[in-house]
Amino acid sequence: MAIHPYAVNLDVFRRAGQQAGQAAPEEREAFIRHAFQSWHEHGKAVEGTFPTYDSAILAGKAFMEGYAHAAGRNLDLVPLLLRRPAAAVVCACNEEQTLPQVLRQLKRLPLEDIIVVLNGTKDNSLERVISEKGITIVYEPERAGHDVGRALGAKMTMADSVLFVDGDMVLPAEQLHLSCTKSTVEAMLR
Repeated sequence: MAIHPYAVNLDVFRRAGQQAGQAAPEEREAFIRHAFQSWHEHGKAVEGTFPTYDSAILAGKAFMEGYAHAAGRNLDLVPLLLRRPAAAVVCACNEEQTLPQVLRQLKRLPLEDIIVVLNGTKDNSLERVISEKGITIVYEPERAGHDVGRALGAKMTMADSVLFVDGDMVLPAEQLHLSCTKSTVEAMLR
């Protein structure tokens, strides 16, 4: 049987994830940070073994499966392997119904910052966001427009890449990470 030239041995990544998962912290936020950090460190150590974007994603998923199994907990993260820090800026105005779902999906990505810009909101969006851990909030009581909100949010992060998301568009994290083109991510892997 011939082995595809772009094949990656996923068992190696699953075992590495199991080893990392043995040191998983109990607290949920720390657990997620540790999982992403462990994948980033392992992925960086084997950099260059991923011939394609898809093989890197498959290896990351195998690592996360092993990590979750060893930790005895569920883990639903999108294991991107980025060389530089990334952040998300969410612009929202009266999005209390969808904003928690948008944030839930963003937390599945390896983002350094998630910044929510509440721009002229009159509903309970602020209260919904305040209850979320790990979110930076920019509150502008007067409506200034999405472009101003994006600019304010971008100023709040030191990340090299910023993903801009609207607070009323709930997209699965798997689709959000594809907003970076495969060629951009492949270039970052090299």
